[in-house]
Amino acid sequence: STTAGLTDLNAIYFNTRTSARKTRELLSNKYVTLAFYNKSNPSNQVSLRGIAAPLPITKAAMFWNEKKDRVWFKDGPFGGNYTVFKVDLMHIDILSMSLTKYFGNDAKFPENEKTATPMILTRNTETDEWTISHPSNI
Repeated sequence: STTAGLTDLNAIYFNTRTSARKTRELLSNKYVTLAFYNKSNPSNQVSLRGIAAPLPITKAAMFWNEKKDRVWFKDGPFGGNYTVFKVDLMHIDILSMSLTKYFGNDAKFPENEKTATPMILTRNTETDEWTISHPSNI
């Protein structure tokens, strides 16, 4: 396995309405997967898996952006409908048809879009170190 120095990827934050269905679902099941893809090449994808928790309103207010958030939250960050979730990331899955070029010819990734395998990074929550946990031939 290879250890990567990814210190900025330990958590992500997003805001939503307190009354949203997504908020109720996250409060009843804290495990989340967020998936993203490259619009110009949908076969390149990233999934972030982790555990979500709402921030206390005083910390949530630190994420308030007056220009962008006022449109969605008319009563502001203390109006009762503004919630920020922190997602502590545990795994990052990267699916790309060109991973071999980043790791050299000794690291063999299937690079056909039908047989591609994701590279999975796993975080050690005690040390905050990220390790490539799949494939194991890197």
